[in-house]
Amino acid sequence: MALLLDNHMPNNTLAIIVTYHPQLEQLMSQVNILSKSNVDIIIVDNASDNNYALKNMAFEFDKHIEVILCDSNLGIAAAQNIGINHAIINRYKNCLLYTSDAADDGES
Repeated sequence: MALLLDNHMPNNTLAIIVTYHPQLEQLMSQVNILSKSNVDIIIVDNASDNNYALKNMAFEFDKHIEVILCDSNLGIAAAQNIGINHAIINRYKNCLLYTSDAADDGES
């Protein structure tokens, strides 16, 4: 069972970030980079100990970010599937898959 927080997604592309005990500063940097693109962002957390700090970070961010808090560590593939199912239900045309440790230095 997962807990979905927020419900606002107007763009055609959904960036799905899977987290498990994320470094919040690194994740915030990743979200900042993604937010400069025309994408919506959803974070699927695999029952991290700091998932409520993650939720608070997302709410403090100036753009809408959805957060799904999983009750247990489902693994990366299952967490990605949760995000993909959300994208399908909400009729997104594209999905971008990330993990919280996927750093983007702007050169890729």
